[in-house]
Amino acid sequence: MRYLLSVFAVLSWAVLRTRAHAPAWANLAIQANGRLLERTVSGEPFLWQADTVWEIFQRLNKSDVDFYLQNRAAKGYNVIQAVAIAEIDGTTRPNFYGDLPLQDQDPLLPNDAYYKYVDYVVERAAHFGILVALVPTWGRYVNGGWHQAPIIFNESNAYEYGRFIGARYPGLPKIIGADSNAFWSINVPVAQQEFRDDPTQDPDSLIGPVIDTRAVWASMRNGLEDGEHEKGFELFSTYHPTNPRVRWTPEAYGSNYINGSYGTLSMNGVQSGHSSQDPNTLDFEMTALPGWDATKNYENIAAMRAIFDGPVIDLENHYEGANDNFNTSRPAWNASQVRHGLYYGVFSGACGFTYGANAVWQLYDPLALLARPDLYIDPILNVPADFSWREAMDMPAAGQAQHLTRLLARLPADVFRALEPDRSFVSGANGALDWESDRRTAALASGGTHFFVYAGHGDSFALDLGNVAGRAGKRFARAAWYSPRDGSFSEGGIVELGGERTFEPPSSGSVDDDWVLELVAL
Repeated sequence: MRYLLSVFAVLSWAVLRTRAHAPAWANLAIQANGRLLERTVSGEPFLWQADTVWEIFQRLNKSDVDFYLQNRAAKGYNVIQAVAIAEIDGTTRPNFYGDLPLQDQDPLLPNDAYYKYVDYVVERAAHFGILVALVPTWGRYVNGGWHQAPIIFNESNAYEYGRFIGARYPGLPKIIGADSNAFWSINVPVAQQEFRDDPTQDPDSLIGPVIDTRAVWASMRNGLEDGEHEKGFELFSTYHPTNPRVRWTPEAYGSNYINGSYGTLSMNGVQSGHSSQDPNTLDFEMTALPGWDATKNYENIAAMRAIFDGPVIDLENHYEGANDNFNTSRPAWNASQVRHGLYYGVFSGACGFTYGANAVWQLYDPLALLARPDLYIDPILNVPADFSWREAMDMPAAGQAQHLTRLLARLPADVFRALEPDRSFVSGANGALDWESDRRTAALASGGTHFFVYAGHGDSFALDLGNVAGRAGKRFARAAWYSPRDGSFSEGGIVELGGERTFEPPSSGSVDDDWVLELVAL
């Protein structure tokens, strides 16, 4: 008996010791389950609702971090996407507290003081119920990206740095790639500008040699995995490509870079980006750099589901407040257009969505609002010089994003898990009603019980209610209209299932009149 008590005491001590050393975010960790995500510990379904705040470790102090996290938690965000070695002078410009992420720009010499601040941020995020999707480094430091230099990573130090990050932050989702493609030419930014200056040139001739950095990214991923294993965790990873790509390289999906001998991803990713691909622009004519149409991210989601068995997501859709293609001669993306990207992604089969605001990701502040003049960094991508990220925190779509999560998260777990993109009950889904861009009619279904239709402009649409009846085995369904603008329901009455019926949303006619119809079989 004393032996059994001793064994029990040892096991109890081990459990308590493990719990005592578990990271603050341990209960928030996620894993893939089929096409969906779930909490690793509880198994509860999880819909990724992320905000883009790439520069948080580099730009904010502790009080600003709390202000940011409180705001995002109140708006329902459960993930933030943030990068350890930041895009904007991340290796040479210290953070608020005077610390750089690396000594001498050497990935083998991480600066502990800097990562202690990262520790603080990810732990505070966990306090607010938010999981940090941690980007170990911006892609420019692997292949030049949109900045050309410096390149500081190779296969060897990428592994060691990945292992350091994995062991220090086990259980946090990791995003590699970071706005870069594994097949890339370092002169892409120069070539793009040269064509803008003289569009009579042959586009292909402007692109320099393409380099393949898959081995570097795979090495970093392997280091992340080994570091997490050391702490008893499994790696959750995804890859964030850029947009556009070099034409003669694979399409820019994460799984086209990390696969086979290069390892596996937990979740496939794309950057549908910030351009509507206007054929009247020079960038469209730069055919050596084809890009995605940001208004058609549903095509990207469908394409990823066709090549990848697990969860897929659009990690960067057009930022609220940014100009189309970051071109000031073109309009800025408004809240309605941003909502469309979020709903089209999820209704096409994504496991969640990522929101972004142009001033928030870079955390720009005018000089007058900063604690010290040395903290000032010029705004980029046309953020107005007098516009603070603090104002941008409450842009309309930032708060409206939570209504998509609430629409689906309120469903019983078994209904949520059974959700699939399904337009088979939308009459003419491949014909007259197959609108493109922001007038598309998208649909979700869960078994034979729940059916959802998203109409981007509030256009009327016809449903094959005989199809619904056959699947539901019921004669009636309850209809309701859901507003993506404020998350309110309005009753649509009891619908008899059978035949075809046209549904008219409560309002229509513009990009601001998007609606969701919910049918629940009775």
